Amino acid sequence: WYETDAMLARGWKHRMDVRWMGRMAKTTSDAVPGGTDAKETEHERGKKKERDTNTVDGDEKDKFETMAEEWWDVRGSFRPLHAFNPVRTKFVKEAACEHFRRNVLERTPWKGLHVLDVGCGGGILSESLARLGADVTGIDVSDKHIHVANMHRKKDEAIESKVHFRRASAEQLAREGKKYDLVVCSEVIEHVRNVPEFCHAIANITKSDGGMFITTINRTVQSYLLAIVGAEYATRLVPIGTHDWTKFITPEELSILLGDEGMELDKMSGVRYNPIFNVWETTADNSVNYMAYFRKCR
Repeated sequence: WYETDAMLARGWKHRMDVRWMGRMAKTTSDAVPGGTDAKETEHERGKKKERDTNTVDGDEKDKFETMAEEWWDVRGSFRPLHAFNPVRTKFVKEAACEHFRRNVLERTPWKGLHVLDVGCGGGILSESLARLGADVTGIDVSDKHIHVANMHRKKDEAIESKVHFRRASAEQLAREGKKYDLVVCSEVIEHVRNVPEFCHAIANITKSDGGMFITTINRTVQSYLLAIVGAEYATRLVPIGTHDWTKFITPEELSILLGDEGMELDKMSGVRYNPIFNVWETTADNSVNYMAYFRKCR
């Protein structure tokens, strides 16, 4: 359940590469003599072998769109996320200030930094990062989420010109050649359909000396009991079906996948949620939720 050995993690990467990048296509070895596959042209067979770079899970997109109007309701489905926001903001603020040699005590220490928030949703984290002085671009594959984010940013003149939202995916920005000082992916990677390709895309849009911040959920017995059974079924903190335990990723797997893309782990911290008081706190235990900051080393 909890793969701590690097060889096991690399074995997982190979298995998932095969599952994610090949499950939607039939290989030419499946062709039946005399059948339709046998009549395929070389071009058609070549297209089947093309790299699948799509990381968007349509089912996940549809699921979150049903909650689009709740993004800024602090008592709604995103109540735990609003409580989590100050903790994740503090972690990435301190890590990035150390990385980019900024004074963490300044009001806007990130002035001049260009930040990308991948899977920004309604813009909760994007707005917080803009208040640190950064120029923030938030992207999401949902038009509804982008609409909500754009409407809310206009309510605060202090950040309205510092944060912008657009409908796009990480791989789309990679194809456009976009580069950012800091790429943020908070509570996103566990919802994509192709994790290796997603890691490839977000590393590509990180500048050569840039950083990356990720928060996600570990794949352990504890996370199944707390994040699935507890949060979804027992307490109904989040809607049933919000998460798929099999898509959770361990810190070791994440480090290897991003390491292969030139990203080096700099800092990591576990996070613990108290649903009774709706409070999050950092912890050395990363068996459920965790945050990680990476630096690009090549």
